[in-house]
Order: sequence, then structure tokens, then C-alpha cells
Amino acid sequence: MSNYELMQKFLDEIKTFSLSNPGREINYDFIYSRLASFNLPEGEKALEDTTDECQAIKFNVDNTPQNMISFHSGGHFLINRYGDTHGNEIKLYIPTKKEYLVSSASYLFNFMARNKIANASKVARIMRNDNIVVRVNSIVDAERVIAFVTSDASMRDGLMAPNPFLANDNGIGLAMDNNFSFNGELCHLLADFLDQIKTQNKIDEFTVANFNSYIKSRLARLELHNQAFRNAHDMDLEDIYRLLSKTTTPDFEISEFYQHAEEKLATKYDNKRLRIMSPKFYLDQAIRETSVKYPQNLPSAILSYLRGQSPYLFTNNNYARDGLLKYVTPQMVKSVIIMDLQSRGMKIPDDDVALVNTYYQLMREGEEKAKTTQFEILKTAYLKTKNKYNMAQANGALQKLIRDNNPMGFTDDDMARTNLISQVLGHDIKSIILSGISIRPEEIKSIEELVVAFSYEIGFSRN
Repeated sequence: MSNYELMQKFLDEIKTFSLSNPGREINYDFIYSRLASFNLPEGEKALEDTTDECQAIKFNVDNTPQNMISFHSGGHFLINRYGDTHGNEIKLYIPTKKEYLVSSASYLFNFMARNKIANASKVARIMRNDNIVVRVNSIVDAERVIAFVTSDASMRDGLMAPNPFLANDNGIGLAMDNNFSFNGELCHLLADFLDQIKTQNKIDEFTVANFNSYIKSRLARLELHNQAFRNAHDMDLEDIYRLLSKTTTPDFEISEFYQHAEEKLATKYDNKRLRIMSPKFYLDQAIRETSVKYPQNLPSAILSYLRGQSPYLFTNNNYARDGLLKYVTPQMVKSVIIMDLQSRGMKIPDDDVALVNTYYQLMREGEEKAKTTQFEILKTAYLKTKNKYNMAQANGALQKLIRDNNPMGFTDDDMARTNLISQVLGHDIKSIILSGISIRPEEIKSIEELVVAFSYEIGFSRN
């Protein structure tokens, strides 16, 4: 079967299950679980424990300061790292049969260390079709790993098929996802698309061709959104949608993935997450991050940097100071401020102190207005998730957002999660929540208490 036919087979399995179980909700978790176990070869048991194999791999791999191997992610994965990956990596899926798992993973990790291929890799402690995942920095390194795996008879014999929605180079799955999970976003899209057509009583339209059209419509909406609100999270999500819009076509070729990767790798990254944007973006980010962590340093930090003095009154939280130093010279600060005031039709103050104070006051007023908007976006995402699933799902999603800056637990119905990512993610979530509820900050002792207070107040306000 071709990848396209396998994709349709997977959708047909989901559709058949849905029709046979009309009372069962087919949500993200269900689809993700089915995708991870899809098309496993005969004899391989989905979710079978492979802890012993992971322990053996850990024993076999050289553990040095340059090549570190240990259990992470709550113990669910064996993590292997060599060198420094820059946050914009090519992701290789190398699904391997249980019988071959120890030899293949050990051999591969030692090969990458010996050949100085920087990588961040993991082995799952259960059987699934993405049980070995390797991230590398370049197309050249990806090609070296693929050549190594496919040229070794034992490793080649141990390969299983990756999920068919990935790009596929000689049996190795390929993707790029940065801050997101490629498979996670795929499953969110599938769940949202299925929910949409079921609501319309059109479940027979659950086909790859229609799913491709759905992806493209979501991509178009996100592209329009990103023209107004541009940040790294949105662009990463846009990149995933764009790649999926290609892999879900019948005539997709692997050269299209490498072209996609080449274009994405050409986008400059610094300190793992920075992208080149306008000087105003980096100045405002430095001010915003510092106002959260060290409010007492403002507006002095702006004035000090403008005068060519120390930049260290700015925080480096979320690499804010690094971005300022790299992309905004002290001379540019004054120009950025003047251009902003001119665009508002405001009079330009004569001295630097007044100039900086005026700009900082405008930013503070803008932040207060933004918090009101951000609270409403967060409230909408929470309520849509609660209404679609239940309160436990919504509360869990909010806790994950606060604790890990991870929005993936929210539904994306009516672009609720997309709006959350573009306008809320990266800001101080606790501060946004407290700006919209009546409880005092000192009364909140934990994230759980904050979530309960938020849930109570917005629930109460709806009645």
C-alpha cells in the first residue's frame, strides 16, 4: 500500500469505530493512541512494556559529559543527547521491532556520538510506531543517519513502518515541529475535522482528500492571522500545517520535505527560540519581560540602554535581553520610540527622559488593554474545552498552560487554541488570570487554587 492508501485506511478505521460506537467521543487522546499503534507488524503488541530493553540500551551506550543518556519525562522515555541541538531540528522516526530495539538503538546512539552528530533522541518504554525518535540539526546529518540505518542489514530488518502522515525516506519518518508535537497537532486536526463533519452528519466525507482541504483552510486562516500577530509559536504551527498539506496528497515526493526543511532551516535561530523580527519586537519584548520580573527596573532600563550604558537592567527571561543585544543597538532604541510615537500622531518630547517615560506609559496602557483581551481569549478557550469535553479536561489544560506554557490540552474549535497560542502564550498567564477575577493574589497558594478560582468565577459569571 502507498502512504496515501495507508492514511485512508487509518481514517476508515476511525470512521468505522465511530459509526459502531455512536455514544463514544472520538477525541484527540483516542486518535493519538490509535495512530501510535497503527499498522504494527504481526507479532508486535501495541503498548507492550519495553522497560527492560531501555535499561539494556542505557547500559550499552557510552554515557559521557558529551553523550548523556538517562530516563526523563516522568520515566516514560529513555533520553539520549549528544552535543547541542538548536531548537529547529529535523525529526526522524525510526520505529523498531522489540526484538531489535536494544541492538538498533545502542548501535545508532553510539554511531552518532562517534561521528559527532549533535542529536536529541528518545526511546519509548512501550511499543508504538514512533518508539525511536531522533532530532538532528541539518539535512546532512539526517541523511547520514538514514544512510546508516538503511545500509545496516540488522537495523533494516528491525524497522517497522512509521505512521503514514509523515514524510517517508526509505522507511524513516520525517517531520519538523519545534515547540509542538507534529503527531500531536495532526491528531488535534483529525479530531477537530471529524467533530465538524459528524456535527454536519457527513461522516462519509472523512477522507484524506477532504482532510487535506480542511488542513489548507486552517492554514489559510492561520496565515491571515499571522500577518497581524507574528510570533515564533504561530510560525511553528503554520509550518506544521504547511507540511501536512503536502504529505496528505497522493503525489507527495520526499524532495518536497527536504525543500521544506531547507527553507525552515534557513530561518535564523539564536538561543534555540529566537527568530529575526523587527527591532521594535525585541525592544518591546525586553520591556514586557522585565516589567513582569523586575518592574522596579523600568523605565530606567530603557534609558540606560538608549544611552549606551548597561543592558543588564533588562531580564533575560525568554531570551529577552539576548534578542535586544543582538538585534537592537542603543542608537536604534530612540528611532524605534520616535517612529512609534509619530505613527500615533503624538508630539515627540525634547529630552530622552520624557521620550522614554512617554513610550513606557503607552506600553503599560497597551498591556492593560491586552490583558483584558487575553483574559477573554483564555476564558473562551477554557469554556469551549469544558463544553466539548468536561471540566476536568479544561482544568487540566489550564494547569498545563500555567505550569508548562503548553496549550495543547485546549480544543481548537473556532480557533480557540490558535488564538490562545498567538495572543496569550509567552505572557504571564497567572497575571492574566488575576487581572480578570476578583480574588487577591495573596490568597492564591498554588496553581490548583488559581485554576479553581478562575473556573468558579467564569462559571458563575455565565449563570
